[in-house]
Amino acid sequence: MKMTHRAIPAILIAAVTMVTIVRAYGEIVNTSIAGHAGRIQAIPQTAAAAHRFCVRGPKGLEVNSAIKSLGEELEKLTKDIAIPYGMEEATAMKGKVNPEELEAKIQGMTMEQKMAFAMQMQQQMGYGATTVNQRQAPLIAQCLELNNEAISLNNATKSIERITALKTKYAKTHDDIDKATELSIKACPVLSSGESSETDPACIRAKRLAGADRHIQEANREIKEYAAIYADYSAKLKRLATRVDTLMAKAQYGRAISGTAYKEQFRTLQALTMAKVIEFYSMSRGAIEDTAKWIEQKDVIQKQP
Repeated sequence: MKMTHRAIPAILIAAVTMVTIVRAYGEIVNTSIAGHAGRIQAIPQTAAAAHRFCVRGPKGLEVNSAIKSLGEELEKLTKDIAIPYGMEEATAMKGKVNPEELEAKIQGMTMEQKMAFAMQMQQQMGYGATTVNQRQAPLIAQCLELNNEAISLNNATKSIERITALKTKYAKTHDDIDKATELSIKACPVLSSGESSETDPACIRAKRLAGADRHIQEANREIKEYAAIYADYSAKLKRLATRVDTLMAKAQYGRAISGTAYKEQFRTLQALTMAKVIEFYSMSRGAIEDTAKWIEQKDVIQKQP
């Protein structure tokens, strides 16, 4: 029974490609991003434990209603409070901004230099110059830092690269197991009865169960590697989300910030961080479904006559 690795969920692709999100009528949302991140299911340590979070759906094995509903809630939250914004500008800026270089540059700046740099970037984005009063200057400077930290999160954790490499490695491993299982079945005896003959069903079943056990052994190794990536990403994301929530509260969700250009920075920060939460959710769900399916495969074989 050949099984393919599940493709990266569409919600993750949406999170990666969506650079900025804003309210259609220009308000920053009063919500706890850290709270949403804290509701995401931690990746279990075994494939059997992952299977307990899954059910058989119309399209095959999938996460249970609680996890699935959370994903739908996160997606609905993003759609209800926001619309994609500035995609043309984001595409144009993508090749011009190196997150690692930007981070190093910002870390060496004074607050005054950070503000001047922020104003320069706003002018490049077409907003023009905006004066900043001393009360909101520290908030805008911190917003600039956190925006860059959100952009750099994947570089800091190498999560996309690590998950892609992990999927590629285990896709080959499971494919090799399937090939070895089919080869072993060819060694099963052929039973004859009168003019008909067939390969011994009991032997085929035993070989497939042996293959299923090998799949589960590899899935147990696989999910532990997923969990390590998750733990690294989780720590950094939750720390970022907590700081973003604190900043948004200090800025009174944009009400304490004057100037459209600077409000846009806060909207962008909230959107980027929320996109990382959706990415985090997809990481968890993908790991659970990718590994639980091998437990399901063995259950199906065991129920066959």
